[in-house]
Amino acid sequence: MAPAESNSIIDPVDCSHGGGVDPKITALWGRAPSSAGGWTTNPNNNSVVLRVEFGAASFLFMGDLQQPGIDAMLESYSADTSIFDADVLKVGHHGSKNGTTAGLVKVVTPKIAVMGAGDSNASHAVYSAYSFAHPNKVAIDLLLRHPGEARITTTDPDGGTRGNYELWLSDGKTVRTYASAHNLGTRRPPRMAVRGLDDRDLPGTSKVYVPLTDLPMETLPETFVHPAGYCQNVLATGRCRISGTDTIVDRQVIVVTSDHPRTIEMAADRPDFTIEVAFDRADGTLLRLIERIGGRITREATAVSYAPDAPLPPSAFVFAFPTDARMLY
Repeated sequence: MAPAESNSIIDPVDCSHGGGVDPKITALWGRAPSSAGGWTTNPNNNSVVLRVEFGAASFLFMGDLQQPGIDAMLESYSADTSIFDADVLKVGHHGSKNGTTAGLVKVVTPKIAVMGAGDSNASHAVYSAYSFAHPNKVAIDLLLRHPGEARITTTDPDGGTRGNYELWLSDGKTVRTYASAHNLGTRRPPRMAVRGLDDRDLPGTSKVYVPLTDLPMETLPETFVHPAGYCQNVLATGRCRISGTDTIVDRQVIVVTSDHPRTIEMAADRPDFTIEVAFDRADGTLLRLIERIGGRITREATAVSYAPDAPLPPSAFVFAFPTDARMLY
């Protein structure tokens, strides 16, 4: 099918009678070129992608198109991607992690995103997207032993155990990472520490926050355990208020809400964007983070277990790369 092709066969809708609005339906994708590679054999990458204009509103329906198909589709319209701009995005592949890309969101700039997932009730989930672990969610386990030792394991809680984890491990001197799905590993020094703190030109009242144990930057573990930077660089840019108290994993928390804080996501840069965080009353650790746009939750992360000073077995930070692992560096 040629780009933006439409005719009376594939666009039979006519609602103009009686003064109604006749929608304009444009097919943007429908069959991947077989010469493009093995990803074209996946039926999802041959999904029909439709753009519908209905009066002043526009909609983009992504079907089950996945990342390789999305990239190829965007490339085919690289001369002019404005055709993808839409008010409402029907999120592709039921919210799977490979059904939406940053490049797609950049050209669509949706005001509303709709995700079809079905009934999450256990007795009905087998008939819904939940049985395929959609929408995407991950579980993160963090073990921390000050100073220097940290282990972060990220898994798909519905994806089984085989080939379903990513590991970040540090002893304070070396950082190792391993992605089981691709059998890829890395080994490198930790990030450089802040220098020049003994400079006499620094104001006497200046303070530098130096964590006892480094964690990967700009990740949920870093944000939850070391929230100082997040509070200063994100929450404090909005209008902050204490909005209540709560209990999370048997810990008392103080709930803080920030209205219209700074964000790097264009879709969230709007007055009705809010962030709600819950801080442990005893030690200041962040135990919950919720982002909302227009009152709807767009991101939620909650601690399901928190045990400060828990004893850890000697093997907690022991890891050996598989003998056939490919080392990037």
